[in-house]
Amino acid sequence: MIKDIVVHLDGTERDEDRLAHAELMATSFDAHLLGLFTNLIEIGYIAADPVGASVEIVAGAIEEARNAGDVTEARLRARLQQLSCLNELRRFDGTDGELREHAAAAARTSDIFVVSRPLGSDEQMWPGLFQAALFSGGRSVYVVPPSVAPKPIRTVVVGWRDSREATRALYEAMPILKQAERVILASVGDEHRFAENADIARHLARHGVAFELKELAAKDRVSEVLLDECAESGADLLVIGAYGHSRFWEWVLGGTTRNILTISAVPVLLAH
Repeated sequence: MIKDIVVHLDGTERDEDRLAHAELMATSFDAHLLGLFTNLIEIGYIAADPVGASVEIVAGAIEEARNAGDVTEARLRARLQQLSCLNELRRFDGTDGELREHAAAAARTSDIFVVSRPLGSDEQMWPGLFQAALFSGGRSVYVVPPSVAPKPIRTVVVGWRDSREATRALYEAMPILKQAERVILASVGDEHRFAENADIARHLARHGVAFELKELAAKDRVSEVLLDECAESGADLLVIGAYGHSRFWEWVLGGTTRNILTISAVPVLLAH
């Protein structure tokens, strides 16, 4: 079951998108919601000053960031009091690297970590923090596209292939799949691989998941096939394995994961 959800908050307008999706999920599963407020302290440009910045200037920059964080924290606490689920706010001040570590630690003690889609917008949304939650957190990450209102997850498309990453994503999503009205197991690839799908089909059936198996022909991009299936079926969620490694943006499989994280208009649940 899903009992602990973390939602990333940073004081920007995108907080509302993430909070709305996280609140709906927490209410659906009677889960506790942790708002993780990351207050970024940017002092790198001062430290890199070739002339050398004084201790007073650095201290002043830190104090200014913390004061701004106090204002944001007060606003976020008031906002969380309006939510319909049990929740708390946890704040961390630090550099980008420090905040990544806090995000990974929070992910390790949660079931799902809710973030904004990290790519494809005018401004990238915390790609390093997303990387830390996904690769170092060990649990699933729920990606919210910009300006997409939440709705109950009734139809789910699962991008399936016989791999460790796809298996991790499938089992992280299992509580959601059991609640969904329609689950589409979408296998994209050559016909000789389709015979492998019978085993996972039997396994899901034994877990009580009602699903359809769709074996889809590959196009130039696997991501386009999956996103087309989401559009055709009216999917509320896409579940995929995150294919990559420590050099996060260098994807295998022709950049399937990266492309989905750039253009998907449907929420995506990933696991690695």
